[in-house]
Amino acid sequence: MAEKLVSPGALDKLAKLLAAENIAVEHAPVVTASFDVKNRVLRLPMWQEMTESLYHLLVLHEVGHALETPADGWKGAINSVEESDGRRVSRTFQGYLNVVEDARIERKIKAKFPGSRRDFHDGYKWLFESDFFNVKSTNPDELSTIDRINLYFKVGAHMQVPFSDEEQVFVKRAEDIHTWTEAVQLATDLLAFAKEKAEQEEEEEDMRDVSTRKDKDGDDGDDGDDWEDAEELGDDGESESEFGNGDEVEDGYKSKGRKQSNGMIEEATTDKALSEKMQDLVDPSMLGRELRYVVLPKDINSANFIVKYGDILKYAQHDINLGKVADYQAFANRVFSKFRSDNNNAINYMVKEFEVRKAATAYSRSKQSKTGTIDTTKIHSYKFSEDIFRRLTVLPKGKNHGLVVYLDLSGSMCGHIRGAVEQMITLATFCRRANIPHRIYGFSTGLAGAGYKHPASEKYTAMRSNIHSEIRNIDRRVGKHFVYPNTELSLLELFHEGMNLRDFNFMCSTLLVSGMIQNYTNTEMVPTGYHNVKHYVRDAFFGRMRDPFEFLSLGSTPFNDSLMLGRDIITKFTKEKNLEIVNMVTITDGESDHPSYVLHGQNGQRGHLDGSSITNKRTTFLTDENSKRQIRLNFEHGHQFTSMYAKLIRDTMKVNLVGFYITNSARDVTQGAQYAGANWFDAEAMAKSFRSNQYAIVPGLYGHNEFYYIKGGKDLRTEGSGMGDIAADASKGKLKTAFVNAQNKRGTSRVVLAKFIDKIAV
Repeated sequence: MAEKLVSPGALDKLAKLLAAENIAVEHAPVVTASFDVKNRVLRLPMWQEMTESLYHLLVLHEVGHALETPADGWKGAINSVEESDGRRVSRTFQGYLNVVEDARIERKIKAKFPGSRRDFHDGYKWLFESDFFNVKSTNPDELSTIDRINLYFKVGAHMQVPFSDEEQVFVKRAEDIHTWTEAVQLATDLLAFAKEKAEQEEEEEDMRDVSTRKDKDGDDGDDGDDWEDAEELGDDGESESEFGNGDEVEDGYKSKGRKQSNGMIEEATTDKALSEKMQDLVDPSMLGRELRYVVLPKDINSANFIVKYGDILKYAQHDINLGKVADYQAFANRVFSKFRSDNNNAINYMVKEFEVRKAATAYSRSKQSKTGTIDTTKIHSYKFSEDIFRRLTVLPKGKNHGLVVYLDLSGSMCGHIRGAVEQMITLATFCRRANIPHRIYGFSTGLAGAGYKHPASEKYTAMRSNIHSEIRNIDRRVGKHFVYPNTELSLLELFHEGMNLRDFNFMCSTLLVSGMIQNYTNTEMVPTGYHNVKHYVRDAFFGRMRDPFEFLSLGSTPFNDSLMLGRDIITKFTKEKNLEIVNMVTITDGESDHPSYVLHGQNGQRGHLDGSSITNKRTTFLTDENSKRQIRLNFEHGHQFTSMYAKLIRDTMKVNLVGFYITNSARDVTQGAQYAGANWFDAEAMAKSFRSNQYAIVPGLYGHNEFYYIKGGKDLRTEGSGMGDIAADASKGKLKTAFVNAQNKRGTSRVVLAKFIDKIAV
């Protein structure tokens, strides 16, 4: 049976677990794996698919260096040899030391992880049979001592490796060394042994030359000096006999230059051959490409982008004070009162339903135990039953949940914003009544739209100053290109569990009116003579040339930039409220803006963060400083970056990530389902559900735990949950139908809240 194949990036976690530390794992178009012992970075080639055992072998080998090889050991040992014997000998010594150190660290990694022995056996078997050591047609007796030691420890189970009694001493030492110092000493002794052997061979070669010349003089009578010059010099005047041609064939084997003569020290040619042939495993499409490494910093401060709810209310009051305050307040109160009358009963019902479901879940997990106290109601049965003691029911403590919401405030949301705001208010109201900590943010670039000398404009200027200061600090610390959110991004804190009732009501009325203004087709509560709510509010309350609440203007879609801040927000939120589980909800109606990155040393200038493609001949790697994970960006679309950031949040934090995508097209559902891996029939079934139920579930889409497509526009509005007008003489059937419809309407028209309750009432 063929062995299982793995892709290069499949087992990064294996290296971290084996090393027992959060080392950085980088994939790059290099020819062999290596470990930077100083910076704790494991670099793996971008291999084509290979056997699982071979991948494990290579990772285990480099992890062995991570655990055992000292950071400055190589440099010190090689420099010492270079000072005493020259650079050429030091390069030879490096190969010797590599062979000895490989034997040491592989023996120790096998002892530490006994299950790895099979991977070493099978991996080296594949390399040997594929002739990666370049010895298949070579007589083992012709190999140098260091090469035979290398083969003995790596593929000794697959070939016979002979040693003389003198060489067996070195093999025994290699089997017993434990420390780096011992490895260096053994490599030094092996080099000295090779030197001595080379000198002996040189003397023997000289003696053979003398004997040959005497025979030649005796036979031909030629001039010996002329013969010697022809032997030693080639066409270009360089010595050829010093290196030897190494092509002699003896007993059917080809020496391939393994045994050098004339004073040349034997090199570790099998070690060199293995390194060279490892190039064949590297993905050829990656070689010759431009590499770009980008860092996702761990110290991006989300506070630099957040506009607190107190500031938002201050800006709103500033705008109201510039108009007809009493008239506007009367209009805003009518809007908010109508919303409360439509939703109050439904929210109360959903709170009670949540408490019941939570209690039922807790009871299903309850345990009963005897107290040791006699139950007087059972004492009469003591003669035939031993169960006469009181029982204690222990209910498990529920999880402490928190909620973080990202609401899209981009220009394309104008047709959905009224309903989206209503969904957020119902969600915030529920959280307040159920005592659930919550932070609801609107992400946008619209804060810059505030008028000149507006307090929101002053806040925007101060935020940008802090952001650019942080960019400079990160640039100095990281020393590489790095990703950073759009500097125009603002996270507007719309709702917070710390808001008092007055602030909460003021925020609700402000957002409802702003939502009506942003929806240009909305004519609800508008007197005759006005085109829409925006026209009415502007002309009736604020003057014909001025729009209110411009700091809440819809902008672009910095969704991915907001997700980039998600981990910092959740970390601080969890610590502040001592949360066990955070539920994060994202609501958007389209793809995020394309991300960019900050160019190192270019004063905050940005570049286009595209991925890898055939056309641009570039490969981009993103290294997450928090998880030490390296991600190859082989994509170029915004939603693919969304998946990446969402998975980073999910994988590194205790977060339930739920996404809502607002659309009126079932085609979007079909495309999303197919992108998530669904076949055509399942995708069509999801689209059918969307048409009939006003929503559809696509599990795992864009890196979320759950992803919902929900209908927008008027279908997103939170409708009243009453039974409507029922005739006095209505039949039981009509009453039942009206009741069922009212029950269903509570959930379908408040879909975000309903799905949130489903997540936490377990």
